[in-house]
Amino acid sequence: MKQRVITALVSVLIFFGAMLGYYTIALNLILSLLIGIAVWELFHATGLLKHKALYIVSTIYAVLMPLAPLLKLEGKTAVLTYVGGVAAYVFIVLAITMKQHQQLTFSESCMGIVISNVFPLAFLCLLLTRYAEPVYGIYYVFMACFVPWGGDIMAYFTGRFLGKHKLAPVISPKKTVEGVVGGFFGSILFAAIISVGFSLIMKQIDMPVIVRYGVILPAAGVLSLISVFGDLSCSLIKREYGIKDYGTIFPGHGGVMDRFDSVLMVTPFVYFLMNLCPVVFPA
Repeated sequence: MKQRVITALVSVLIFFGAMLGYYTIALNLILSLLIGIAVWELFHATGLLKHKALYIVSTIYAVLMPLAPLLKLEGKTAVLTYVGGVAAYVFIVLAITMKQHQQLTFSESCMGIVISNVFPLAFLCLLLTRYAEPVYGIYYVFMACFVPWGGDIMAYFTGRFLGKHKLAPVISPKKTVEGVVGGFFGSILFAAIISVGFSLIMKQIDMPVIVRYGVILPAAGVLSLISVFGDLSCSLIKREYGIKDYGTIFPGHGGVMDRFDSVLMVTPFVYFLMNLCPVVFPA
């Protein structure tokens, strides 16, 4: 437990350091790095690393996603660029598959396409908050990360001391129903702390805000359940391929995918919440 706590504290410090560069190219580069590591972990976990050409093309495509907004394209040009990039990537992957059809199967290529699109796009939602809401976007990033992480912390301790009923014993043996309940309330608590803290900070810099607690707190509870689904989904992949962790970059926590599995499922929903039902307004 000591190692987990130390790693968690170091991770939080790194996260706050990254947030100092939220409005700069630093965030693009950090997300690009995380995506690159995540793609490697997933290719390694699924046994796709042996297909070097597929891995290299998929990694280049994935890590370029957070850098594309730096082109500052808008409207139809942005859409055409995105669609063109996806089409070019799929075309290249299919060409590689045809050339290496005796070693590389179509199902493996499809898996590579999914890995290089679904998970990086979830990371990309953290960056898109900056472009969709330049002033308050950082608040939603904190929500997307600390609501599931806070829920994980509370779920861990609740499950450790009170857990009796297994949630999904085959997929995730240590998860309990009691832990999920603790994580549910933990996520709401962290959402409240983040909201109050953000309000106080904005007041100090003469930019007071109004937070719709009646929306964000229930939403945090829902996001907690979504994060559990994300955690179980990534655990399902690990069980299918017989691995304990995706990596070792975070001692006691595993790899990037182990640390961000619940966050990646939450980020798209937070992005939609920000756009469809914003909870922060100028006072």
